Amino acid sequence: MLLALDRNQTYPPLPGVQVLGRTETVKYLGIPFGQSSVEDNLVEFLEQRFYDGFKMWYRRARTLRGRLLVAQTMVLSRLWHYTQHVLIPSAVVKRWQSMLNRFVLSRKHDRDASHIQLIPREFLYQRRSDGGLQIPSLEAHLKRQRLQFVLQFMRAATADDVRNWTTASTELLKLVLPRTGDCNALDFLVISPLRHGDMIKWRRTSAWWRATWKSWYMIRWEITWHDLPPDERA
Repeated sequence: MLLALDRNQTYPPLPGVQVLGRTETVKYLGIPFGQSSVEDNLVEFLEQRFYDGFKMWYRRARTLRGRLLVAQTMVLSRLWHYTQHVLIPSAVVKRWQSMLNRFVLSRKHDRDASHIQLIPREFLYQRRSDGGLQIPSLEAHLKRQRLQFVLQFMRAATADDVRNWTTASTELLKLVLPRTGDCNALDFLVISPLRHGDMIKWRRTSAWWRATWKSWYMIRWEITWHDLPPDERA
């Protein structure tokens, strides 16, 4: 089975090989891939699965700690596999967070159930050791997932002669990065997607890659490249 990286190119039939068209998709580990965007359909599927999880399991959770356990193990755990590969719109994340808070605080399990929140927002996400409820922050978890992916990508993409799961993204990054001499895929780590936005060919990338790139750039490190001795700078 063959899926072209460039949606603007067509490939002739190959003997014994199924060439996917522009509107066709193929699933790998449950994640659909294709030249056309599949994010809207996947987000809709995840949203339905998210709300169905509360309806299915709310009877098992009668205490606050029990509802936290149910939310983490029976609802959120079913989403994390998919959210590693698809960008969830901020409006959807806010809806999910609101539903999660209502379920934990008052056992509300219907999508449109009302709830008056009297507890300060900051208290909801603090660790229990600090006096909080430790409700999962979905926005923080999604950012952490993207950062973990970038770190895995950095480790696996350092060898140019090795072809692995990073090869396709490596070739894509070389196409979208500004042309300034020798181009390496890992140059995106030091290029500002905000300052050099007009020089980056965003149309070739997915919304997930754009969000991941910007999340990486917005991190504030205690030690930066300029703080290292000259002989330790890459």
